[in-house]
Amino acid sequence: MAALINIGQILAPQGNKGEVRIWPLTDSLERFDRLHRVVLAQQEADSGQPMCIEAVRTQGRFVIIKFAGVNTIDGAETLRGLYIKIAREELEPLPPGRYYIFEVLGLEVYDTEGNYLGQVVDYLLTGLNGCFIIKHAATSHEFMVPAAREFVRKMDWAGGKMVIKIIPGLL
Repeated sequence: MAALINIGQILAPQGNKGEVRIWPLTDSLERFDRLHRVVLAQQEADSGQPMCIEAVRTQGRFVIIKFAGVNTIDGAETLRGLYIKIAREELEPLPPGRYYIFEVLGLEVYDTEGNYLGQVVDYLLTGLNGCFIIKHAATSHEFMVPAAREFVRKMDWAGGKMVIKIIPGLL
């Protein structure tokens, strides 16, 4: 089976007719309007339950989805906490210079002088700019780097590394 990518997480039932409230893990809420089938699974699972989507609407920062066959609040409650996943091949292409977060996780991080700093282990959404969480395996030291061009100088996808500019206080 192809690798599955998380694009949202089911937070709770919405109303009493089987709809669920989704926290989108994507910048584009409109992408949910173009989906017909998804897979519901736990965070790390690469398989799960295929589901057909009957209806999609947005409500502020949330997406509300009605899945086929889920018609009650109790049915929707059983989906709480599951992730909405799609195959990697179904991802929408991004403009040059943009990337998906899952592509960055695991990159080795170096400063502009070539010093090894650690590995990208997570991403924290903080508002305007998110932050990459970098962890050095040998020392277990963690620090955050804003996901902005001012700090992230180069993404070397072929080499599996990210180069960042160090400023005073960052480390």
